[in-house]
Amino acid sequence: MNRSIKFAGVIFLLVIVAQSFITADAYSATYGVEIGDTVTMSYVGTKDNGEIFDQNAHATFTIDNSKLIPGFVDGIVGMKIGETKNFVVPPARGYKTGELAGINLNFKVTIISVAGYDPSSTTAVDDTFSRTFMGWTIAILLVVFGAFGFMAVKNNFVPSLTKCIICGEPYEGTCANCSASYCRKDFGRRCQECGHKTFIPRKK
Repeated sequence: MNRSIKFAGVIFLLVIVAQSFITADAYSATYGVEIGDTVTMSYVGTKDNGEIFDQNAHATFTIDNSKLIPGFVDGIVGMKIGETKNFVVPPARGYKTGELAGINLNFKVTIISVAGYDPSSTTAVDDTFSRTFMGWTIAILLVVFGAFGFMAVKNNFVPSLTKCIICGEPYEGTCANCSASYCRKDFGRRCQECGHKTFIPRKK
């Protein structure tokens, strides 16, 4: 396997391990309710004619598109504890079958609490650091993989510009497997990158 790919794999693995120690998708006073939070709320659902089709003064749901209609999740995400919000779920984001399918659904929701969050605690979750960390991680990975991609293009599609990856002198040929550029003497018996044995001399 190409050493560059191995290196990229190690970086990716380290990022995943680091992220496992950071709570990114937990309620915070900064970002409000997020997908995956277990939220206790009061709500009233009405049709456009004012008819109540559902209501509950103390309901607990996990905010998940697979368990709730997508439009309801859309309206809840970002709400803060104590906040009351009125929103409309259009037919496309509502029920697909039954008497509530194909109509607007009007909701009035108040968030009562979120599981695991204690607003009086000094250790309450605030995932600002996590989001910043993830943002920088993604940026670094883009730079790293972008550099690998540039080198791949350079080695494979712009051979006239490449040099031996060992000594930096104008190359004399490439590896038949990964196209890494070498001087004949620096290729030796195997490619330094992938271990392949066949050296293809550069066309003069």
